[in-house]
Amino acid sequence: MVGFVAMPLKRLPPPTIVLGLLCLMYLITYVNRQNLATAGADISRDLHLSKSQLGQVLGTFGITYAIFQILGGWIGDVWGARRTLFVCGLIWATATALTGLVGGLTSLYMVRLLLGVGEGATFPVATRAMQSWTPPERRGFAQGITHAFSRVGNALTPPLMASLITVVAWRGSFVILGVGSLAYAARTYRLSTRTLGISQQTYALTQRGQFTDRYTNAVAQLGDKESLEVRLGGIYALERLMADGARDQPTILEILAGWIRERTTSLTPVPQRVSTDVQAALTVIGRRTPFDAERPIDLRRTILPKADLSAAHLENAILLYAHLERAFLRRVRLAGAFLGRAHLEGADLGQAHLEGTFFDEAQLQGADLSGANLQNARFYWAHLEGADLGDADLDGAFLDGAHLEGANLKGADLRSVKGLTQSQIDSAIVSERTKLPEGLNGPGEPSRSIS
Repeated sequence: MVGFVAMPLKRLPPPTIVLGLLCLMYLITYVNRQNLATAGADISRDLHLSKSQLGQVLGTFGITYAIFQILGGWIGDVWGARRTLFVCGLIWATATALTGLVGGLTSLYMVRLLLGVGEGATFPVATRAMQSWTPPERRGFAQGITHAFSRVGNALTPPLMASLITVVAWRGSFVILGVGSLAYAARTYRLSTRTLGISQQTYALTQRGQFTDRYTNAVAQLGDKESLEVRLGGIYALERLMADGARDQPTILEILAGWIRERTTSLTPVPQRVSTDVQAALTVIGRRTPFDAERPIDLRRTILPKADLSAAHLENAILLYAHLERAFLRRVRLAGAFLGRAHLEGADLGQAHLEGTFFDEAQLQGADLSGANLQNARFYWAHLEGADLGDADLDGAFLDGAHLEGANLKGADLRSVKGLTQSQIDSAIVSERTKLPEGLNGPGEPSRSIS
């Protein structure tokens, strides 16, 4: 049955699929919030609740619901709509199933509070998803139909609950609704992951008035799971589109960066080298010009071992937690980039432009930074053991707490480096050409006083 359902869904446009899933979600959540009132008489009889106590339980839902309307919207902005809605679905589905297992007033309070957490966060995030996927001219219709489905849920709840209670009693009805809700959440997440791919980026182009069949076809090719040739064709098609229209460049770069994150951040274990299609996308990104400081390339947490980014334009790029082990980055332009806690062991950064780059706690063991421009770069607690910093320009750089054991500092200009200590110099390899700050000495040299 799953395969039967998936085939026609894949033929529908992604906005239609998303809207359909949201409509079903609105219906299910309203059934789950109204079912307690419908089954109230049976629950009160079994748990010995007064009408006042049942009313308090019904009102409890609104407390966490109101709080998580705000918190949920914020979480959705951080996590993204797909992941947040999946977690919310797990919460309200679990709360519904647990309602059938309660043993008294206190546990009933708890499951209703939990239901408010899940459902409260759901609706602001659903609105965010709707905005991302629905063209502006159809958003009013989308809002209307989703709210209509919520009212359908209200209308369906009494007869549905009455039928279920007749067959499996009130406890069984809540368990059945909870299990059904869990199945919906799991199926929706699987469908959005495998079927929709990165089509959201395509429809973002619609909102900016730049949507064309050429964009649609190119991005559809990126999502092909089987053929490397098809994916490469999509990358090169986007590169041609970027060359045709300078105004489209930032959006295309966002598409490619998002696709790289999607393909590389979930790879386990870390591959030996970056794949051919990802390398092609990185090459296209690296050619970007002119540089747009307002929309930096976001490659955080990507896994890109042995990637070739030589001479690439990645100014202000976000590479936090990225894996770039043994990557080729010679002459790369990473000025102002964020590489905090990135893995760059053995990477070749020779003659790179790294002015103002953040390497806080990064792993740079054995990296080649010879001749690199590292003016005002920050290496707080970074690992530079065995790294080659020969002839590097470290004017104004920060080396507070950096690990320099065995690092080659021959010919490096360290005179205005901040946070450098004598113990760091003693553990590194320096030469007569190394320019040291006042008060610091090379290994074996007599102490120099600060004049």
